[in-house]
Amino acid sequence: MQLNCEPHRNGKDCHVLRPRDVTDLRKRQPVDSATHYVKDGIVVERPSMPLAVSGARITGIPAGSVLTLGEQAFEVNDGEAEIDGYSGTVKITCWPYLDAEVVV
Repeated sequence: MQLNCEPHRNGKDCHVLRPRDVTDLRKRQPVDSATHYVKDGIVVERPSMPLAVSGARITGIPAGSVLTLGEQAFEVNDGEAEIDGYSGTVKITCWPYLDAEVVV
């Protein structure tokens, strides 16, 4: 995160915020990195993935997502996955989207 600020009167640089210090300065509320991130210098909510599940097929998967089935992880770049030979919870992660879990 980069902040534009004027030097303090003593000539020293301004304080640089670390991730744990991030606050939405307009609302003066702490920001949770599990639900928000900084985009173009503005704190915004992490979006939900536009997923749809039909049987063993998952669509709407963002490019670069990682699907985890049990202990195995697979990268998806074409927006969909057909899960054969597995039934249970599939965890899907892709920054900046919120993590998702679906059952197939």
